[in-house]
Amino acid sequence: MRIGNFRLFERNIKKAREAILSGHKLVQRPQGDIELPGGLYASSSIGMKRQNQEDSVLLCTHPKDSDIKMMVVADGVGGNEAGEEASYLVITAMKEWFENLKMKKYMSTNELMESIEQTLNEVNEDINEKYSNLEELDRPGSTIVCAVVLKKQTLVVNVGDSRAYIYKDNELHQISKDHTLIGNLVENNQIPRQYARFHKQNSGITRCIGGNEEPAMPTFTILKNDDYDALLLFSDGVTDCLSDEKILAVTRSTDRKYLAERLVGEALHTNSELPRALRRECWYNSIINGGKDNTTAAVYYPDKPSENDNDGR
Repeated sequence: MRIGNFRLFERNIKKAREAILSGHKLVQRPQGDIELPGGLYASSSIGMKRQNQEDSVLLCTHPKDSDIKMMVVADGVGGNEAGEEASYLVITAMKEWFENLKMKKYMSTNELMESIEQTLNEVNEDINEKYSNLEELDRPGSTIVCAVVLKKQTLVVNVGDSRAYIYKDNELHQISKDHTLIGNLVENNQIPRQYARFHKQNSGITRCIGGNEEPAMPTFTILKNDDYDALLLFSDGVTDCLSDEKILAVTRSTDRKYLAERLVGEALHTNSELPRALRRECWYNSIINGGKDNTTAAVYYPDKPSENDNDGR
């Protein structure tokens, strides 16, 4: 296509509507930040302790309608160096699903949920087949948290412990479900939520994509678009190192353009200490060191005026 003296190549248009950070493709830099028009931002870091990046993050707008958006955070688990392969397979499968999604399906949330679950089960089978030579416990897998923003609704899906939060009226609320051993205890009021991240079994996930022969079993949450002022997705490298109170404080005080980058930076450099009264409990870690894991944040701010927006960070 030619406009005046400028030629717009299809590949450049495609790049303008999607952005990916992944350890599978991006191993030379320890940290990266991406942004797309329409209020989509993401940042990802290898962390302070890891030798490889197993997180992947995707931002994209639909090729037929830029008002339809999707962001995905996937965190590779298990399988040693193959974790980044699993997370990359998950986000590329979701990207292909999104790009080929027929417009009529935007009218039915139930059809969208069925289609996403089918896609996740297919990539689940692909990962297991690719690593079928390994025992189930040794196969790589990936968590996922994904938000599909439609005209009036937002569909959030998660498997594992990567999380979704909404920010509304200066308050923060987790809307995803933790598919973890400790998450189940928190849900049953057996462990206080604010101390769950210190538990030694906190990383024990009960669901993932790949890693075993079980189906994906995602959790879906449907939101109205006016239910939130901002939507935030995280790998556990953020939520293990930062309390919900800290995430809220950073969100309240940071310009939307820099929020993902700053949250990742805070997670890298914030050490958290367990209250002394609980340190005698043998199942808790007394300290969480910042940057202990790969760390990824994705943020969506709808294009509407915000009195907190400014040119600073």
